[in-house]
Amino acid sequence: LLGSTFILTAIFVAGKLGFATFQLCVSLGQLTVSIGCDAIGLLHLARKSPTPWRIGCLLVLGGGAALSVQPSQLESHGSPWWSILLMAAAAFGCGGLVPIQGLVNATMIRHVGTPFRAAAISFTVGATVM
Repeated sequence: LLGSTFILTAIFVAGKLGFATFQLCVSLGQLTVSIGCDAIGLLHLARKSPTPWRIGCLLVLGGGAALSVQPSQLESHGSPWWSILLMAAAAFGCGGLVPIQGLVNATMIRHVGTPFRAAAISFTVGATVM
């Protein structure tokens, strides 16, 4: 289900935002949510506190994403700055779904017995939703 959301967001956002900016925002979302999951120990993860290095990496990646937006992008699509910001937020959000999907799949393996069954269930639900 979460994987299909990622695909749909990529289809609608990557072309307007630019693939480099889209990927930077997705990566920022993945890292931010991963650090948050580690910090709270989501779904039986061992807790790991965020380090200054990890926070610094998030800031550098966020700065890179902001710098990758070209003023010509805004003008060529006729998009106001806030629409670019909303698309970047959507890319960030869909990137944040990836570690959640991984945690759900890992938890599902414990309940259904094998990685194959967990992947088949995950794929079937995602394909049905799409």
